[in-house]
Amino acid sequence: MKKEAPVFYLEKTTFVINGVITNGGNQRLFVDGVEILPGESQKLVNHSPDGFSWGYSGSGPAQSALAICLQIFKNQHVAEVLYQSFKETFVSHWQPAGAPFQKEIDITDFLIDRRDRLQVALEREKNDQEWMESEVEEISLSMLRESVEEKSRGIALQPIRVEQVQSLRFWQVGDLVTITHPSEEGVNALVYEVYDRPDNSYGISLIAEDGRNLGGWEPETWKFLELNQATDLAYSFDNVGKLNHDYQKGLFTPYFGRF
Repeated sequence: MKKEAPVFYLEKTTFVINGVITNGGNQRLFVDGVEILPGESQKLVNHSPDGFSWGYSGSGPAQSALAICLQIFKNQHVAEVLYQSFKETFVSHWQPAGAPFQKEIDITDFLIDRRDRLQVALEREKNDQEWMESEVEEISLSMLRESVEEKSRGIALQPIRVEQVQSLRFWQVGDLVTITHPSEEGVNALVYEVYDRPDNSYGISLIAEDGRNLGGWEPETWKFLELNQATDLAYSFDNVGKLNHDYQKGLFTPYFGRF
């Protein structure tokens, strides 16, 4: 029997977010009155070992955004592709930084503007389903469940459906690629920046394995990029000098080694 296309269910689009400060200075978060803890999101990406924060653009707010997205969407792939934008759209603006707050947010327009990213979540969901189906023939059902749990790092996957979206891959910081353009054919590179363009699309910046900054790549040039794999690299590009310094320190070396 042919399986139905994955479906992503979202029962509502309005949520109440509360930030609370304890006597010890810890920052706690609640979504619709339910407390969310850092641990689950840190298993996925550990931006901030110290936990949550808000009111600026940094590692603490990134951890908050990821945890909130996991709570709202109940889907690892959706949370992964949306949380950095969620941070910039919502969490970084919850002022004053480090102070208690209560915000009611509506994410309808947020989701409409990011239909391409939901398409990426759909593709990743399909890949997980294909992986599970292929493993069924080789291992027992119990072993399969253990493998899936380990692969998803304990975060339940919910089905997704994306309608009327552009079939466009959303590149992320940390993606490892091989360039197929004749001028750089066979060069391995790492996405170190994703930037917005004036036409509301986006571009990406690449650093080659030999340390050369290959600059910005616009959507029309992505056809010359072959994705190898996504990594857990979390990098914030500030300037070329810092990029070169980080390369010389060997920050990117472990990620190139995954080719």
